Amino acid sequence: MLLTIVLTLDTEKPVEYDRLFRMAMAWSAGDALGEVELVVLSQRDGPQSFDVHVSSCPRNRDGYPVWDLFADVREVWDQIHGDYVTFNHTEYMWGPDRLRRTLMALDQAKPVVALGNLRRTQRVETGYAVRPKDNALSRLLASWLGSNQFDQVTRWWDCFNGYPWLRAQEPGIVPWVEDVFFASRKWLDAIGFFRHGGRLPFQDVYDVMGQAMQLLERHELLPPILRLARDQCELVHLAHPKYWSAYTEATKDWFFSRRSDWAGTTFVREDLWQRLVKDQHPGQVIRDFRRAPGGTVTRWHSEFSGWLQNGGTKALLCRSL
Repeated sequence: MLLTIVLTLDTEKPVEYDRLFRMAMAWSAGDALGEVELVVLSQRDGPQSFDVHVSSCPRNRDGYPVWDLFADVREVWDQIHGDYVTFNHTEYMWGPDRLRRTLMALDQAKPVVALGNLRRTQRVETGYAVRPKDNALSRLLASWLGSNQFDQVTRWWDCFNGYPWLRAQEPGIVPWVEDVFFASRKWLDAIGFFRHGGRLPFQDVYDVMGQAMQLLERHELLPPILRLARDQCELVHLAHPKYWSAYTEATKDWFFSRRSDWAGTTFVREDLWQRLVKDQHPGQVIRDFRRAPGGTVTRWHSEFSGWLQNGGTKALLCRSL
């Protein structure tokens, strides 16, 4: 059994987190590291800290990448060989022995989709709430990982994982909720997850997967979703600064100078951009931006819905996963 971790290197997280992620992954997998394939997508220019696929995304006048994760995944999809695929950021730190146990759990249960347990060191009321950019527990965990004090991490692990990403669920078959997830590659191929939606700048995987689950449930095609136990799969999200660099006047001007290419999308809506660039913590505005008519989530949802209604549902019913 092979698990592919698709890791994104962006321009906002501390570069030191690259090293911490790699160290925590290897430590957590132990002797099962050979069952992990790491595919790294970088949005950065210049020297890289991994063997990576460097995104060909353009940049605005400030040099910030107009990144498109879905386009990047399409480019490397043939290089993804895992039976299961998961999507990580460099601030995700795997817990003691958890990656090895995750591999065992996936191999034994063979779910179509499984949820892990991404945890926080501090309480956050909603996914779009303003999060502290720094946290003493987060700094301590990073320090111990960075100095190979894995025995300390193991001993005090339960001090770092106090809060669920959104809400806690008991292990077993559960409703979909945003969290770190593991999807069968065959299933992702069957639903064409990355084929839909066209160009989707600044769109992460998690919002879109939620839309996929809603539509599949509506068509009675939702696969059982297995929540792994915390002692099987658990990661901690390190605190980091949030700069919202994608939503600036420079990025707005980049899209508006190409207005005809982005006609019908939220990227050329003046009213939404005014809200985005004025708000110092635009998390909720970004959610509205993605879900408004012409938004990235809306366009993906519309295309996937059309596919289901025009042969996709029948194809899924006929296809053995």
